[in-house]
Amino acid sequence: MFEVADPPEIVLFFGRFHPLLVHLPIGFLLIAFLLELFSRFQRYQSIRHAVSFVLFLGAWSSILAAGLGYFLSLGGGYDEDALALHQWMGIGTAIAALGALLLKTRLNNQASRLKERIYVLTLSLTVVLMMGAGHYGGSLTHGSDYLTTYFPTSLESFTGGSTGKNKKVKVITNLPEAVVYTDIIQPIFDSRCISCHNPTKQKGDLRLEAFAGLQAGGKGGSVVEAGQAYRSELYKRLLLPPEDEHAMPPKGKEPLTESELQLIAWWINEGGAAAGKKVKELAQTPSVKLALANYTAGNKWENPVFAKKIAHAPEQVLQAADRAGFLVMPLAKGQPFLQVQRKTGAPVPEDLSALAPLAEQLVALDLNGTPVSDSLLAAIGTFGNLTRLYLQNTQATDASISQLVNLPNLEYLNLYGNPITDKGIMLLAKIPHLQKLYLWKTKVTPAGVAALQQKQQELQIIIGNSIETEVKDQQPSVAQSE
Repeated sequence: MFEVADPPEIVLFFGRFHPLLVHLPIGFLLIAFLLELFSRFQRYQSIRHAVSFVLFLGAWSSILAAGLGYFLSLGGGYDEDALALHQWMGIGTAIAALGALLLKTRLNNQASRLKERIYVLTLSLTVVLMMGAGHYGGSLTHGSDYLTTYFPTSLESFTGGSTGKNKKVKVITNLPEAVVYTDIIQPIFDSRCISCHNPTKQKGDLRLEAFAGLQAGGKGGSVVEAGQAYRSELYKRLLLPPEDEHAMPPKGKEPLTESELQLIAWWINEGGAAAGKKVKELAQTPSVKLALANYTAGNKWENPVFAKKIAHAPEQVLQAADRAGFLVMPLAKGQPFLQVQRKTGAPVPEDLSALAPLAEQLVALDLNGTPVSDSLLAAIGTFGNLTRLYLQNTQATDASISQLVNLPNLEYLNLYGNPITDKGIMLLAKIPHLQKLYLWKTKVTPAGVAALQQKQQELQIIIGNSIETEVKDQQPSVAQSE
């Protein structure tokens, strides 16, 4: 296809609509094919009149999808061979669909056996090309083995090929003898990163399906600096807030767990060795030992909140919270635990009284961008089962922080963009399970971060590149100390 060195942003913007619109021609063309097929039976002859209209929608939507797909491809990051197959099959689908539409129109005006045969062949070819384009599109998005990863084991003998199941995270039964990269780090990449960094889709020109790709680096060069997790581009992007456009995994995809982040930092700080090094050969802090425990059978740590037997919230209580401007959602299907955020455009709440009846079920609260008063945060202190609290850009102060020490199960706290100082964050050392703390764009100093880190060595503090280096100069970070 035609290459454009620096495509305009507006072109890339419209290209992002390709995944949204590409399903329209798939649906229309399949329906047109089925209508044509069934209309040949006496019983369903009446539906033949609908074929032309549905085929018309399928042909023109396929042309639109093909055009937007070309715009999307200009952003780069895809395997050229797979992309070429996807593109040409997509274009072929649009041309064949348009041809089938023209033939169908002529048949309606003047029927002949030869035209009928050519029309049927063209329509069939359209469906075949569309299926091929869809397959390669799925491979570009999810990886070439996406379709076969969970292929039933009992049927493998019929295919004679690998199903890709060997990429599932395996439980390690002999942890000291486990090879750090092969048995621990690569499985994390396989489960979290591979869909965007594989042989057919290389976002940022980076491949993570094997160590060789990691060594080769990405568009900006090396992504791992041995011994320096916080200076490694790969690790820095994993720590970015979800709203950052460079955050990895991107917004909408499941982020890495605290344990996974700790293990990647540990592996990099210990030299980023590819092969040979076993777990028992590398130094381990208590936090690393805890993270490693997640990879051994029956030893996974979970917040004690989720072991509690809690009833589901009454429907009238949920409705009252909804009327008060809160979006209440279950943490997982069938579970009583809830996550709550203020609805977009809803008035700023004067208090959290509408959430008080949900204190037992509430485990995640998002007040991002909501101005909070000290009295409002005092109410948060009564939600003892909170594990995640999002207070970025809320004007929270040191006095506000003092209310949070009553949250013993809090694991995650985001204070991005608030006038918090060193005095305020020292109070957080009293929260026993706090594992991750965001302090970007606060008034916290490198000395304050270092002091908190000294009290909470297992706490992961994300402070941004601006003062990160200064902190590192004063005291080894969590990752470095590991």
